[in-house]
Amino acid sequence: MPVGDFQGEFVMRRPIKQSHRALFLALQADAKEFPGGIRAIAEAMGMNGNTFANGINPDHDAPPPSFSAILTKLRRAPLRPSMDCRRTPP
Repeated sequence: MPVGDFQGEFVMRRPIKQSHRALFLALQADAKEFPGGIRAIAEAMGMNGNTFANGINPDHDAPPPSFSAILTKLRRAPLRPSMDCRRTPP
């Protein structure tokens, strides 16, 4: 196979937090504004607060949490009414 035609799996990609920095900045800002902050969200999902905070921090090397895992955990989490982001406002 000619070198120029190589389409292998060794393509360098930017880390997800760099390529989607705006998304992680918005997620982190919204989490901070949530009642109880980032730790309250992590607690409701059964996660360590530091792990979750580092995972959504675009400037930290920790791997981000899986969005499917977040959605699954939030659907099952027993949230207080003031924390329930699934509710629609009255």
